Amino acid sequence: MVPHHTNPPKRCSLTGSRTRGSRHLYVCNQMEVLQPTFFGWNCRVPSRGTNINTLTMTDHKLGNTGEILTQVIGWTYTVCWTLSFYPQFISNFRRKSVVGLSFDYCFINVLGFLCYCAYDVPMLFSPYLRAEYASHNGGKLPLVAVNDVFFGLHALVLTILTASQLFIYERGNQKVSKIMIFILTSMVLSILGYGIAVAVKRDMGTVYNYVYFLSYVKLVITLIKYVPQAWSNFRRKSTAGWSIWQCFLDLTGGVLSITQLLFDGWRLDDWEGVKSNRLKFGLGGVSIFFDIIFIVQHFALYRNRQPLGYDRIGSVQDGRTSDLENERSSLLDDEKYPEYSKRHDNRRNSADLVD
Repeated sequence: MVPHHTNPPKRCSLTGSRTRGSRHLYVCNQMEVLQPTFFGWNCRVPSRGTNINTLTMTDHKLGNTGEILTQVIGWTYTVCWTLSFYPQFISNFRRKSVVGLSFDYCFINVLGFLCYCAYDVPMLFSPYLRAEYASHNGGKLPLVAVNDVFFGLHALVLTILTASQLFIYERGNQKVSKIMIFILTSMVLSILGYGIAVAVKRDMGTVYNYVYFLSYVKLVITLIKYVPQAWSNFRRKSTAGWSIWQCFLDLTGGVLSITQLLFDGWRLDDWEGVKSNRLKFGLGGVSIFFDIIFIVQHFALYRNRQPLGYDRIGSVQDGRTSDLENERSSLLDDEKYPEYSKRHDNRRNSADLVD
């Protein structure tokens, strides 16, 4: 809880207070109700016609048990999603190769989690944005939890590290596609352009609008980011180079994420909060959809159909990587699988990553 000596926001002059159980509410003359929390002052804007003198905090369904359950679900899916970034990173490190991993997926994923963090962090820690959210959503606060922020920041670090492996390890002749360059450029320019417009002209929107815009960018990225990898698997008729373990962890995290959101909406009687948290709902739903596709590709469509020689090239045998220089020429069919060709100079200039 906020220390007793912490004062309410300066914009609010108190006209009274009420206590219900251990919850102390402060009523201010702007028709807002504030409750001290660990992260600052939560603002609630009552709906029109509410008698502010009799306003109390609504008792949540299941009480403390519900709080514990949502925390358990939240941190469980956070752990699953957090761990899901490691199998691919470790696989690349052990093989000293990123062959089979879509470059388009890696780069757009970095931008996606930049936007995710830019939305979640202020929505949890900024009193101004939380109050703005409340004024737009019937006095309800954003359903963003500490575990959401932890996941986002950790994911950003791991996606950057994984993307950096593309510059270090063997990559064959893989490159970022021209269409992905266009998509990334368009998104970055849109983010910068709208940010400048909001800063210069107030009628273009507020910081709240801009943060919400970033959440929509992340949602769009989530909708399309798995497509390049799924297409690469389809074209190669193989999932070699793509870690299936991250799909299992990601699938579990997605199911639990949506479960927590729906559970919180039910116990808090806040279905508007569920609808307004499109980022979390969309992130979980799209992840589930594509994880199922990858699992079907791996275990049904392309089972035991690895590209010729891949089980020896860049794979791990008894803890050691195979001799890439001696085996590549005799094992790979360059015309059929050009991504496994001889052109594998690990020190290639980073400019070669794009067409």
